Order: sequence, then structure tokens, then C-alpha cells
Amino acid sequence: LSFYEWDDLLKKRRKSELEKYKKICIRVLKMFDEKIDDLLFLKTEYSYRPVEYVKNSAVGLMPLSTYGDGIKKVLSIANAIAQSAGGILLIDEIETAIHAKYYDEIFKFIIKAAVQYNVQLFITTHSIEAVDGLLNTQVSNGEYSLADELIPFVKNNNILTRFCNFIIKIVS
Repeated sequence: LSFYEWDDLLKKRRKSELEKYKKICIRVLKMFDEKIDDLLFLKTEYSYRPVEYVKNSAVGLMPLSTYGDGIKKVLSIANAIAQSAGGILLIDEIETAIHAKYYDEIFKFIIKAAVQYNVQLFITTHSIEAVDGLLNTQVSNGEYSLADELIPFVKNNNILTRFCNFIIKIVS
């Protein structure tokens, strides 16, 4: 999420929507580090454009660049979802730069954000762990949390199986 993307979002969204979006971003950041309290854009003496910083309760202000690529990718996806409100978003190889231990939590966040912003997602992956992580988002607090129709391909004993128009329903 660059300053220019944030500025574009500012121009397009009302302040209340922006605050809601900022809370979503902070929630994403907390998935990686619980001690992150805020996301700030600060001007420095080394740059003419504001730099993304996080406020960390343990160490103070830190440039977002000190964190790894996974956190940047998830913030980028969050930004793309907000920018795609009411539309479609294509995410190729969603698993790249994201450690597998974070899949379930991050994918739940991505699906929830897509529902919140009314975005239809098309996601590709080569990772069976990523597919499992996405499938684990199916039920969350008794609500649908992924599209009703899935088209995953699963390799089992060197046979590629296609599941088409498989409808997942909550059984009470």
C-alpha cells in the first residue's frame, strides 16, 4: 500500500470507510505481529514522499519495510480488495511470499474482506496447502465465507480430479 494508492483511496472513499479500511489493515498487520497498534504515513528527511510506518508497542515506530514480503503482499491484497469494491479481483499464486502457517488466518481475512467489499475473487495456486487453507475458510461463525461454487483441482495418486459446481452448505 503506497502513499499514492492511499491518496487515491482517500479521494474515492468517505472518511468513515477509510477508517474502516485502516482498521482492516491494522488487523492484517496484527496477524503477523500482535504488538502493531497503528499504520502511519510519515515524511522523513530522506524522502519527499511519506513512508509507511507501523507503531509497535514494544519498539515504537518502525518502517513497514523492516517487515517481510508476506506482510506487504497481504496489505497489497487488502488494498486491491478495497479498490475492487463491487467488482472482480484476480489473484495469481496467492501463496507466494506468505508462510504456510499463516494461510488459515490470512485466507479467512481475505474472504471476509471480499464479502465486506462485495468483491468476487478468482484465485490460483499450485499449493495444496493453500487450497486447504482456502477450504478451511468455509465456515466461520455459521456464515458462508467463501463462494458457493468452487472449482478446485486435486492431485491424488497422480490423478487430477476436477470438482465442478460443488456447493458447500452449512448443515445445522
